[in-house]
Amino acid sequence: MAPFVGATYPGGAMLFPEPARSTLRLAVLGPLRAWLDGVEVELGPPQQRSVLALLLAHGGQPVSVASLVDALWGADHPGSAVNLLHRYVGALRRALEPELGHREAGRWLIRGAGGYRFTTDAATLDLLRFRDLMTRARAERAAGSDRQAVHTFAEALALWDGPVAANTPAPVRAHAVFTALEREHVAAVNEATDLALRCDLPKPLLVPLQWVTSQHPFDEPSHSRLILALAAAGYRADALDVYAAIRTRLADELGIDPGAELRAAHESVLREGPEAPAEVRFEPEPLVDAPMPAPSVMPAQLPRDLAVFAGRKDELDHLLAEHDDPAGSTAVTLIRGMAGVGKTTLAVRYVHRIAHLYPDGQLYLNLRGFDHTGDVVQPEDAVRRFLDELGVPSARIPVGFDAQVNLYRSVLAERRVLVVLDNARDAEQVRPLLPGATGCHVVVTSRNQLLSLVAVEGARPLLLSPLSKGDSREFLVRRLGSRSAASDPAAVSEIIELCAGLPLALAIVAARAALQPLHPLSAVAAALRDTKDSLDSFADADSIIDARAAFTWSYQALGPAAAEMFRRLALHPGPEVPARAAAALLGVPVAKAVPLLDELERGHLVSQYAPRRYTMHDLVRVYANELAEAVDTVGVRRAARGRVLDHYLHSAFLAAGLIDPHRPPIALPPLGEGAVVEPIADRAAAQAWTNTMSPTLFAAIEMSAEHRFDEHTWRLGWTFDPFLDRNGHWHQKVTAQEAALAATGRTGERAGRAYVHRSLGYAHKHLGNLVRAAGQFRSALELYVELGNLRGEARTHQNIADLCGRQNMHQQALEHEIRAHEISRLLGDRLMEADCINNLGCAHSDLGDHEQGVLLCEKALLMSRELENRSLEAAAQDSLGTIHDRAGRHSRAILCYRQALEVHRDLQDLYSEAVTLRNLAAVHLGTGDTRAAEEYTRQAAAVLGQPVRFELSAASAS
Repeated sequence: MAPFVGATYPGGAMLFPEPARSTLRLAVLGPLRAWLDGVEVELGPPQQRSVLALLLAHGGQPVSVASLVDALWGADHPGSAVNLLHRYVGALRRALEPELGHREAGRWLIRGAGGYRFTTDAATLDLLRFRDLMTRARAERAAGSDRQAVHTFAEALALWDGPVAANTPAPVRAHAVFTALEREHVAAVNEATDLALRCDLPKPLLVPLQWVTSQHPFDEPSHSRLILALAAAGYRADALDVYAAIRTRLADELGIDPGAELRAAHESVLREGPEAPAEVRFEPEPLVDAPMPAPSVMPAQLPRDLAVFAGRKDELDHLLAEHDDPAGSTAVTLIRGMAGVGKTTLAVRYVHRIAHLYPDGQLYLNLRGFDHTGDVVQPEDAVRRFLDELGVPSARIPVGFDAQVNLYRSVLAERRVLVVLDNARDAEQVRPLLPGATGCHVVVTSRNQLLSLVAVEGARPLLLSPLSKGDSREFLVRRLGSRSAASDPAAVSEIIELCAGLPLALAIVAARAALQPLHPLSAVAAALRDTKDSLDSFADADSIIDARAAFTWSYQALGPAAAEMFRRLALHPGPEVPARAAAALLGVPVAKAVPLLDELERGHLVSQYAPRRYTMHDLVRVYANELAEAVDTVGVRRAARGRVLDHYLHSAFLAAGLIDPHRPPIALPPLGEGAVVEPIADRAAAQAWTNTMSPTLFAAIEMSAEHRFDEHTWRLGWTFDPFLDRNGHWHQKVTAQEAALAATGRTGERAGRAYVHRSLGYAHKHLGNLVRAAGQFRSALELYVELGNLRGEARTHQNIADLCGRQNMHQQALEHEIRAHEISRLLGDRLMEADCINNLGCAHSDLGDHEQGVLLCEKALLMSRELENRSLEAAAQDSLGTIHDRAGRHSRAILCYRQALEVHRDLQDLYSEAVTLRNLAAVHLGTGDTRAAEEYTRQAAAVLGQPVRFELSAASAS
């Protein structure tokens, strides 16, 4: 591994990382480098490299032997200098043109006119490419295309990778041809900056300006331009820092004051606002001044109350009376009973009656405790969903489940919110969702008794029995109309008897009867009687009736296409079915699917809880699934599942690309015939769709794994992975990627498997499982190296470096970061390069070289601003804060941390915000300001939703 020798000017990564066959590429604007057919060439010892550098610096013009000898050895050259020069030229020819015979003349390195010249062009040599781009930029400026010219200037300047011929001996670099090129560079930067400032487009020139001023610390014109450019780009504090630094440098080292140009630039920045005082006392903002923000939209999630609600008067009166009892204001209401008995319907009617007493909103969640697919909502997922719905930014939600519960209860403190938890499986599913606030009220429905909820949490239970005959008759009258119900009292009585007071069965029968008004009720009763004994009863432990008769009768009344749609819906992953997913299940256009879904809705076999999004009662879903297994072949069911997985994979892939267009894509299998893709227009729509569909996407991964759709499993995991990262769903990430790992093992998909290993390592790292994380990263690295996947290799080296750093293995961390940095330059990936440079700065500081660390992190900071990546900008400021603190520059550290904190808060990056607050606490403790340290510690704990503890010590601060 090549040693890292310090900060280098960005932009000089391999200029042509994948050249065509039989091509030569050369770089002299920075370290001298050459690539033949895409492979870097070893250019020999320093003097030999110097020969090539001198020829390239002359840009194809001949250089006499005498000039070359003088540049290499000066006036005291050895007597064998000319022979040595010829030997160096021969070695270079063999290195750059290995196909030549011993005595053949080279086609690039040519002798003539008393010396040598290197024939090249802009496609081969970076110096000529730079000059061509400068010429083009000036032409664009002359034509009035100033903004385009700025970008072309920036493209030209990005070719500079440090001092010209940086890896040749210093005496050679002092040659006039090299110093002239350095002057050419400075002039080009200043020329480009002047145009950029006129166009109000300064950011592309910040990095070149920073480089020039770092190499020419007393160059006042360049510093003046940097000050103006920083201020114009919005970095006014940095502009003032630059002025203060050069003013001090001029006074201390030259004994002079800033010149007129520098003073004018400084005054221009000051006119934009008051100058910061020389000494600033950084006080933490009081925690009481920054409460958790209220949600931008008050949650109002109660399901629609049925206009045809009937019966249950006694039960409703009982619930309302208990709520009015002062002792019941903080009670948990538990409505329990058998499946289909109307628990949710009563709960919804009840909470609509009391909703006005809870002005801060209503939360509703179907916990799916009895879903036949086992897709039960886990408590950690439920808490997380409620935090999202209460308006807590995802980046501010902590990783740990206990911390999330604490945050949830903190958000609800001092608020009056109504919480409805439908279809709970047991008390443990409910308990984390209970608010601590006395002003909130919780309504729970369940088939089970939930005795511990009653005993421990004081829940007030209501056992819901089937409807009485009187309430059943009222139910049918409300659905059928009084005239229809009165037309055949005996048939109504038989229907009531056959449905045994089960509201779900009564609703389905009433819906079918209403859709067949010409059929007498006696015929409805007879049809129901005929189907009653044709199928077994639902296998429900507390069932006291045979509800399947109602389902069968309603199903048999469907048209063939609607019946087929009904069976397909049972195959859908997750309980909520969008219309396009339903269309994919059936393999028809959406326009044909919607009327079929409407037919099912009219028959009360599905409910449209949101526009074009449907749900099934869990008993109806069980029935539909059994029908699908009985009626449809295995091949038909598999084809339907394949189409709906295609729908979700391609839709999620489209959304992921809109959210992060810079993420390198993967290849997808072609969209299957009959599958459709969600039309997602832009980034906002993509985020909204992904947030809404995230439970279904996770269920799709599980379904694809269960039914061995291996190509879908790992690709869905890849596509869904950034969402899990952004939202801190580490346990779900492990589940999804372990399924993907098994899938790639079966398919032999090695590139996908490498990604899965790295993703699993990342999840285990965040969960604190460092040994598991290391094993996953090692497996990923081995695969990436075997595959020749440099990008994946670099990212994995960064992951391993992070793990090493966490375990104080700093030298190993540096070595992995060096490798990642080398690869980023090879690929020309400037964002990765900037990230690597920042990490390298931290690694050097970890090893005690704080000045090198500052130099590298400041470069990363400038690159982040050029690339307009605020996350990296905050990371670089955090790194600088840490390094300045270690070096004893506490005021500078505090300034960097506060700038990072501002960005973290803008980005709503909770974890990073808390880390920076703890860093600020440590700095203040190190300076003896324990009051500020304690306050920052409190703020960090509050951000993470943790109990407030002040346990920071001087030892921990260091």
